[in-house]
Amino acid sequence: MNSYQADRQYLAAEANFNVKQLMAEMAATDKRESFTTYTVEVRDEVRVVRTDPEYADMDNPRGEVYGTVYFLRAVNPFGYTRTYFGFDSEAQAMNAFLFEIAPSVEEWFEDRPVYGSIAYQLEDTEYTSMMEERMEMVA
Repeated sequence: MNSYQADRQYLAAEANFNVKQLMAEMAATDKRESFTTYTVEVRDEVRVVRTDPEYADMDNPRGEVYGTVYFLRAVNPFGYTRTYFGFDSEAQAMNAFLFEIAPSVEEWFEDRPVYGSIAYQLEDTEYTSMMEERMEMVA
C-alpha cells in the first residue's frame, strides 16, 4: 500500500467519524427544524417564465419565454436548504425578507441540500440526482 492510499483511507475514516458524530448530534434534536440559524441570500436564475404559442418556431416549438426569476434561499448549518420564489427584482426579494413580508423560513419550499454538506451525504442526494437524470433519458 502506498502513502496515497493510506492517506485516502485515513481521510475517509476521519470524514466518516465526523458524519457519524454529526448524525448523533442531529438525532438528539430534530435535524431540520431545530436549527433556526439560517444564512439567507437572494438568488437568480434564468427560467421559463411563461409559454406563448405566438413565439413558437422550429427552435422553440412550445413558445417558451425565458426570463430572470429571483428567489430567496436559506441554508442551515447542516446544508439543508429552503427556497421561496415569486419576486421580480433582487430588491423586492430582499425587502420581502427584511421586512418580514415573506412567510417564516420553516414554511418555504424544501430544496436539495448543498453539494458536499452533511445533509447532502445523509439524504443520498447524488444517487437521487443520478436516478432522475436516468429517468429523463428514458422518457
